Amino acid sequence: MKTWFGAVIVFLIVFATQQVNSARCFRYPNPRERNFVVEVNCSQESEKSGILSTSLSYHYSHSKIHHVSKDKKKPLHFFSSSPHYKRSTNSSSNKNYFIFKVACHSDAALCMKMFSAFEDAGNIFSTILDLNAPIVVNVTIFNFCADESPCDPEDKVNPGVGYSSLLILLNDDDNVERFYPQSLVKQFNYTTHPRYDDADIYAQFNANPKYWFRTDHTRINDDQIDFLEVVLHEVFHGLGFDTSWGTYSYAGEKNFVLPAPIAKEDVEWTNSENYNPSINVTWSGFREFVFDRYLVQTEDFTYLTNFTTKLNQYFVEHGLVHASYNGFIDEFKKSDQYAIAENMMKLFTKPGSVGFMTWDSKGVNDSIILETEVSPFNNEYSIRHVDYRDYTDTADFLMRYLITLGEDLGSKIICGKNKTMCGDNNVTYADNNVTCGDNYYYGLLKNAIGPELRKFLETVGYSTKFRKSTIKIPQMPSPIPPMNVLTSTAIFNTPELTTLLIAHIVTICLFTIRG
Repeated sequence: MKTWFGAVIVFLIVFATQQVNSARCFRYPNPRERNFVVEVNCSQESEKSGILSTSLSYHYSHSKIHHVSKDKKKPLHFFSSSPHYKRSTNSSSNKNYFIFKVACHSDAALCMKMFSAFEDAGNIFSTILDLNAPIVVNVTIFNFCADESPCDPEDKVNPGVGYSSLLILLNDDDNVERFYPQSLVKQFNYTTHPRYDDADIYAQFNANPKYWFRTDHTRINDDQIDFLEVVLHEVFHGLGFDTSWGTYSYAGEKNFVLPAPIAKEDVEWTNSENYNPSINVTWSGFREFVFDRYLVQTEDFTYLTNFTTKLNQYFVEHGLVHASYNGFIDEFKKSDQYAIAENMMKLFTKPGSVGFMTWDSKGVNDSIILETEVSPFNNEYSIRHVDYRDYTDTADFLMRYLITLGEDLGSKIICGKNKTMCGDNNVTYADNNVTCGDNYYYGLLKNAIGPELRKFLETVGYSTKFRKSTIKIPQMPSPIPPMNVLTSTAIFNTPELTTLLIAHIVTICLFTIRG
């Protein structure tokens, strides 16, 4: 009895240690497709000081993406922006800075214009966010069509993509596990945290489209887009304006939508260049992003988290699923939960059907209406943008899925403030900049991030110059990975179940002592 009792104590110590040291981090194997996420190793580190050091190395580390083109006919130009504010312990406002680490595969003239736009973007974000740690953006600029013949028409005009480098699974105060972007997790000042990626956000920008730059000091042409608007838009995605809901059919069907299914293995095939959906891995559940916590049906005010819970019943009934990606989807389509996924497709393609509840939303009428007019559902456009019709010619235009040709960023801000200044009546930013210089620029373009988008940042956990974050910091680390314990169907992936397991063992221990 004593020997058995000692073994239980050892088990409890190991179990508790695993809880403390089992941070769970994930990446997209294919950021452009974003069809599922894969667990990666991120052993934890202790933070020795309150704010991370600004003495970051500025070497370029190529982002791990799927089918990255490198136009080797173009020279490679490197750039690292300096923090907008110097480090200081005297004022919290001095802690706000963005650092862009850039590798540009294009001609020097275009690269230099883009470098200037990155500096501008950092300045704009620094006027909004009140950060505890710097945010590093790793940028690659190249011609998306360089290695494609013939070139996909979308790649020819697609300006770019931005996404979080690392998704960290945390346990929220509603007892639901969700993914948080690394840039946000760093702001929580955990004493112990995962080993962070060198960059917080990865971004790729296409050198092919016709861009307009503030430094051109000319009016924007009808066939140009403002590159600074593209940068702000993609970085905003990397900060967390993104959903895990998407279409995950390998056959190209668009009949259902699911939150991101997670695969446990960190194996070679999950690297984007070796991606193989036919190899078996272990599937352990569906998980939302922090963004998804605040999504509601506008029709009846139902939070979409409720549907994620119902979808995860599949894993309660089936346990962990060891199968290929294709095989997993085929098996899921046979389940009772598949009908929920089909209904979500209908919801996500019904105009005005989904809203994001900000911290001050009193009801759905106060929510940010998200893009659900695109049909069929599109992983790049649907849900992860604001409604195009509702937010055109408003102060929160930035996160629409279409960028208007022939309108510079300043013009859209002016229009959002005063609709009589829209369209042909608009005095463009370029006109005013020639007269007023950079003072006009900083006074106007800091409003590129509108009031509702600022509330989004505050709602998910960022502090801004307008409002300190008031969210309850999610648990770090998150609970241990799902595992089959004691029975073939029990999956211990919530605090309640792990607590229940410990309680059972403690009860057994007490009986043992009494015996």
